[in-house]
Amino acid sequence: VVRFTVRCACASNECVRVVGGHPALGGWDPLRGVEMSSADGETWVATVKLPAIATAAYKYVVMENDPVQRVAADKKSTDAMKTGSALSAKSSSAGATEPGQRAPKVLRWETIEGGRPLSVGADVMNVDDGSFNEPPKSDAERV
Repeated sequence: VVRFTVRCACASNECVRVVGGHPALGGWDPLRGVEMSSADGETWVATVKLPAIATAAYKYVVMENDPVQRVAADKKSTDAMKTGSALSAKSSSAGATEPGQRAPKVLRWETIEGGRPLSVGADVMNVDDGSFNEPPKSDAERV
């Protein structure tokens, strides 16, 4: 399990996702990336299940946080919970849209060439990446 933390000032209609080469990070598809949560709109956190031997590159992406999308995703999660399939609904609803709706827009990607490196070497890791678009620190400084 990896707990990602990044600082990125976002407007109320924006959210941050962590996206990377590992399937658990969306396979570089921002709509399948892991949506992060923030209490203050500046510090974003997400916890991702990754095997202890995984290596991957990843970046943070700022996406449109469309209230219509949020309502649709919340409804799908609630419906799935009623049928007992909440886990699969949560992961598959991130970029899902109802007919006539559009997917949230990517507003900006980090410009770090090749992405941030990650080598999961423990069952539980906390990764503090500093600020959005800040060059990656050494593992000793961020893990």
